[in-house]
Amino acid sequence: MSELRELKDHQEKKEENLLIIGNAEKIDGIPIVDSSEIGKTSIYDYIRYLTQKYKTESQSINQLSSQNKKYEESNLKLRDSLKTLDYQYRKISSRIDKLNIEISGYENYLDRIQNNKYKNKQLKKIQEFSTDLNIKTCPICEARLEKNEEGECILCHTDLSKKISTPEQNLIFLEDEEKTFKKVISQRIFDRRKLIEKRSNIKDKIKEYESQLEHQTKTYAGKEFANLRKRILDIDATHKKMERYTRISVRWEELEPIRKKIDNLENQIEKLREKISQYQQTEKDILIINTIQNLVRSYVSELGLFKGNKGLIDNIRVDETDNYTPYLDNFDIYNISSSSDNIRIILSYYLALLQTSIKLDQINEICYPKLLILDEPKQQNLDSDSLMDCVNLIENITYNSSQVILTTYSELQTDKDKFDDHIIYEMKDKNDYLLKRIN
Repeated sequence: MSELRELKDHQEKKEENLLIIGNAEKIDGIPIVDSSEIGKTSIYDYIRYLTQKYKTESQSINQLSSQNKKYEESNLKLRDSLKTLDYQYRKISSRIDKLNIEISGYENYLDRIQNNKYKNKQLKKIQEFSTDLNIKTCPICEARLEKNEEGECILCHTDLSKKISTPEQNLIFLEDEEKTFKKVISQRIFDRRKLIEKRSNIKDKIKEYESQLEHQTKTYAGKEFANLRKRILDIDATHKKMERYTRISVRWEELEPIRKKIDNLENQIEKLREKISQYQQTEKDILIINTIQNLVRSYVSELGLFKGNKGLIDNIRVDETDNYTPYLDNFDIYNISSSSDNIRIILSYYLALLQTSIKLDQINEICYPKLLILDEPKQQNLDSDSLMDCVNLIENITYNSSQVILTTYSELQTDKDKFDDHIIYEMKDKNDYLLKRIN
């Protein structure tokens, strides 16, 4: 199911992008283009129409142009040069846009540096004058200042054991950061100036070639070819449009293997559902489902998900057709706003599977290795307290022929103290590895 969802999501995003580029809509699996020339039609019919139009017009223009070989050769060369210059102009414009975005990001970061410098300077002044100033808010965290407890900052309630640097050290660091980013911005602005100059030269050359093309058309064509220039411009536009829709159709066809794979997966899932629908649940099946479901609910509650909303937690179900994954009927349990909530769901799910396999060990149908490896849950923004709650849950699991390996790390001594009783092996330096080569 997860593979099918990923493939469908990938296909839909690719198709949606192509439909937007082609100003089309999808009907019966085919892009439908609403063209000004022939109305609504499939992209393939529209390409055939453009191809025929281009071929017919090209032949007509070539016949008219053949009366003057010099005009024909020069005109063709100019048109090719214009196409090359147009491509170079668009590429440089794209690079300029990317530089603008990059420079804007650096400038925003400089603004934040200025704000931080101002706050640290204010804090430095306050600390220099007196620690008993009559101020109501901290210039760093902007929280109201209340009676301070021992071991906390008198200005911003920062735990002194966690304090990393002084305002002076912060200002030195911020000054260095500011200089570095100003140099980077200066270099990027210089790069952008060079690109703008290069683009300007290309634009001037394009205007020059267009003027030359217009002059040649009027000079060499004669009165009977007064409309030749317009026809040439029209046929160039037709050719560009034909190439664009051809590229879109090719990219659309390249998605066909994914569509076939999706169809095969859907057929397999449908067959499995059919097979499952004919399957009669046994007492063992019901026991397994209820055990997993109850454990997931319990672990979700223990890890503080949904803020202890018992009504919401009691509505959690497990999908009998998709690896017993938990879900809610009226809420997307996997589209939670924070990544820490999402990791709590995942931890609850896998701990429930492990505990079920242990509790129901006598049921041979449960195929679970009873081995769970959790690689640094804090990478998903899980706080230390929640991680300790998870460790406590693991401690209560029956370790009968089972094993849980959890890796985590923190530079804070307070965190290390929390995990001290649970550390089996601690790597001391960058050359220390859990797995070692046998000499």
